[in-house]
Amino acid sequence: MIELITEEQLDSIDIRQFHQVWAVRGPDDFSGVQIMADKRLTPFVSSESPAPDITVNNLLIIVDDVDDPLTINRLKSAIEAGWSAQ
Repeated sequence: MIELITEEQLDSIDIRQFHQVWAVRGPDDFSGVQIMADKRLTPFVSSESPAPDITVNNLLIIVDDVDDPLTINRLKSAIEAGWSAQ
C-alpha cells in the first residue's frame, strides 16, 4: 500500500501502520529520502501452513525540498512524536 500526504496532514495519520516513510517532491517522485524504515523480518512458517501477508505499507510525504536537512529533521521529529503519542 502507498499513501500520499502533505506535511500538514502528518498529524492526522496513524504512523504505526506504515513500514516505510519517505519525503518526496510530488506524487510521481519515487526517489525521495527515506525518513523511517521498520526493519521487520519475514516470519518463519511451517511448510504446511500459509505464509502471513507481508505487504509493505509506504507513506509518501510531499515536501518542497527533500534535500533540506531542516525539513528532514522536522519530519523525523513529527514521526517520532506520532509513535510516542499513540
